[in-house]
Amino acid sequence: MPEVDPVDTPVVDDVVAVDDVVVGADERSRLLLVDDERAVVDGLRRLLGREYAVTTATSGAEALALMASGPQFDVIVSDMRMPEMDGAAFLARARAHTPDSARILLTGQTDITSAMAAVNNGAIFRFLAKPCDIVELRAALVAGVRQVQLTRAERELLDNTLTGSVQLLTDVLELAVPSIFARSRRITRIARHIAARVAPPSEAWSFELAARLAHIGCVALPAAVVERAGHRAKLTPAELDIWKTHPATAARLISSIPRLRTVAEMVRRQQQIETRVVMTDVVALGAATLRLSIDLDTRLALGDDLPKALAALARTHDQQLLRALLDFDRREAARSEAVSLVELQPEMVLEEALQSRSGTMILAAGTELTAVMLERLRNFANNGGCREPIRVRVPG
Repeated sequence: MPEVDPVDTPVVDDVVAVDDVVVGADERSRLLLVDDERAVVDGLRRLLGREYAVTTATSGAEALALMASGPQFDVIVSDMRMPEMDGAAFLARARAHTPDSARILLTGQTDITSAMAAVNNGAIFRFLAKPCDIVELRAALVAGVRQVQLTRAERELLDNTLTGSVQLLTDVLELAVPSIFARSRRITRIARHIAARVAPPSEAWSFELAARLAHIGCVALPAAVVERAGHRAKLTPAELDIWKTHPATAARLISSIPRLRTVAEMVRRQQQIETRVVMTDVVALGAATLRLSIDLDTRLALGDDLPKALAALARTHDQQLLRALLDFDRREAARSEAVSLVELQPEMVLEEALQSRSGTMILAAGTELTAVMLERLRNFANNGGCREPIRVRVPG
C-alpha cells in the first residue's frame, strides 16, 4: 500500500466536510483497508478518515469475517502480498460476499501474474502498482464510490420498474376478470409452497411470480370464454382452442419487462405435460410447478380433499413435486364473520357468493378481496347494491 506516516493525527469529528459539503459521519462511504502491516492500515485510516468511514483488517480472514457480520462496504482495498491468503484470493472471495463493492488491488511488479488472475477471478475495479502515492489512491477511491453508487441506483430503478410493472399487470387482471384473479391468488399460494421445497433459493421468487401472472393473457380473450373458464364450465372445442392461447399471450406481455424472461417462459409452458422434470432446469421446474398448482386448485375447487386430489394428479405430474405438497394446508388461520358492504376489508375471503339484490352473482365464493375489488364493489353499491350481510373469513 502507499507509504504512510504512522504519526498520530487529529481525531475525526462526527460531522466532517468533504468537497465543501458537510457530511454526517454515518453518511460517508464505507471503506475496508486490508494489509498485514498494522502500521500501514492505521496510517491510512488517519489519512482517509475524514473522507470515508474506514474499517481495517490485517488479514483476508479477518476482513471476510468483518464483511459477514457488518454493513456492506463501498470500496475494498487490499495489498497483494499477505500470508495465508493473498490479495487476489481474498478479493475473489470478497466478491461473493458483496458483489457491488468496488475492489482495488495494490501490488508490486513481481506480482503481475497473480494480479492478472485477481482481475479475472475477483472482478477488480482498479489495479494500482506499488509504490502508490495517496493522491492516486484517493482518485481511485472516488471513482470506485461513484461506480458503486451508479450500480445501486440502476438496480433500484430496475427493481422499482419491475415492481410497478407487475403490480400494473395484476391490477389489470383484477379489473378485467375478477374471477380469474381470485383463482390466481390461490394458485400462487400453492406454487409458493412447492417452490419453498424444490426451487433454488435464488429463484423461488420467479416461481411465485409466474403463478401471479399465469392468467394475465386472459385479458385478450373473449369475456364469455374467460367467464366460463373462471367458473370451470365445460368449454366447447372452439372455446378450448381460444383458451389455450392465453399462456402465449401472457408470455409476450411478461417478456417485455426487464428480468422476467425466465418467468415469461415458465408461463408460456404452463400447459405442457411433463411427468418427469429435471430439477436443475429452472424453467422446466417452474412451468411444472405452475401446471401442478393450477390443476390442484381445480381439483380442490371441485370438492376433492388433498390426498384424493394428489392421487388423481399422480399420472400426469412429477412425483417429487407431488411429494412437496403432502404437507400443504389449504386452510388459513381465519375466523368467520357476517359483515356489511362497508365493513369489507382487503384479504377477507368470501365464504359464499356475493350477489346483487336481484340475485346476480358478483363475486364467487372463495374470492379473496383486494383494494381494487372493494373500490368496484362500493361503486356498484351506488347503483343497486348487494345482498347483506356478507359472510367472510377474516385472516387471524
